[in-house]
Amino acid sequence: MDNYEYTELLKTLNTKVENIAGVVKPENIKARLKEIEELENDQNLWQDVAKAGAIGKEKTKISNILNKFLNAKNAVDDAKALYELANSENDEETINSLFAEAGELEDKIINLEISMM
Repeated sequence: MDNYEYTELLKTLNTKVENIAGVVKPENIKARLKEIEELENDQNLWQDVAKAGAIGKEKTKISNILNKFLNAKNAVDDAKALYELANSENDEETINSLFAEAGELEDKIINLEISMM
């Protein structure tokens, strides 16, 4: 892999993450998690076991989705920032390390895409 290929890979992965964000809507999930937290603080919720269970299940599901998305997004953002820094400092060792890890990064985004379908 060379610099051009890696730069293009980062662009592609960043676009994929943005597309996934359009589907996942992380800001909506964060807002819903805040609503759930408020519901959990209401003692009346715990008197209705079925409702409390449903809320707990929803919280777990959307928390997992958000965490998967944020992990993948952070991985791409970190790789991009590290690559730019390594390039500016002509750090061939770091650049080669990023090239070596490119497949793992790509797999992480592909797995996220698949899990969101």
